[in-house]
Amino acid sequence: FIIRRLREINDMTQSQLAAKSDTDPSWLSSIENGHGKVSMEKITQIASGLGVPMDDLMHIYHIQDTAVPGDRLLAD
Repeated sequence: FIIRRLREINDMTQSQLAAKSDTDPSWLSSIENGHGKVSMEKITQIASGLGVPMDDLMHIYHIQDTAVPGDRLLAD
């Protein structure tokens, strides 16, 4: 969910982010929709494509993983 928001803030399509982060667009779509796990390597690639520090993206993922369901800050 966070990746989608950051991508949209940067006015990027999934295809553009996939190209910039060297990931598959269908995999990126799946991750944006909350399916599957993301490896450290992929987080690094996505952070680079978004132009954000990897540590920031990791911190956001940690918050998202521990958030209470229905938390409006992180809800899609």
